[in-house]
Amino acid sequence: MGTILLDVDGVCADFTGMVRRIVASTSGGTMPDPVTEWGFIKALPRDVRYAVEDALDGDGPWTDMEPIPGALDAVKAFRKAGHRVVFVTSPWASCTDWAYVRTGWLRRNMGAGMQDVVITSAKELVRGDVFVDDKPENVAAWREPDYPGRLRGYIWDAPYNRKGAVTRNLPRITGGWTPENIQFVLDKAG
Repeated sequence: MGTILLDVDGVCADFTGMVRRIVASTSGGTMPDPVTEWGFIKALPRDVRYAVEDALDGDGPWTDMEPIPGALDAVKAFRKAGHRVVFVTSPWASCTDWAYVRTGWLRRNMGAGMQDVVITSAKELVRGDVFVDDKPENVAAWREPDYPGRLRGYIWDAPYNRKGAVTRNLPRITGGWTPENIQFVLDKAG
């Protein structure tokens, strides 16, 4: 069967919710709801931004991040259909234990083994039959014409990734991990 590549933050793990909890723990910190900008952390007031950045340098928030609703159901359905699921995730460089914490989170929350995790910012180098990511630039790079057969890259729709020229011509998966969206990915994986 096929290989389904899934981004983690924003597709399988609730990164925005994690940051929202950190912001709420700071005195007077608030975040827009919904988040409509990709670099929303940089737009926070300076003292709140520093608190968020300090927290993200440690293990705690990454360990306690919540799964996106339906993500585990999707992963289970993909595996049950005989597909390999590979989590392709960009590192958070300032957190020294991030790779260890991320693979642990994926093991506990998505049943991933070490062979199921690729940590890279160059996601276009990873082969698969379907690729789902919330960063339009990653999907555009993965679908580049130099990579034959890679037309099954999809933007995981979120309010923060709807702006910009790169998003206009790329297909989206909207509405979360619904049974219909799970079936859509299954159909595209072959």
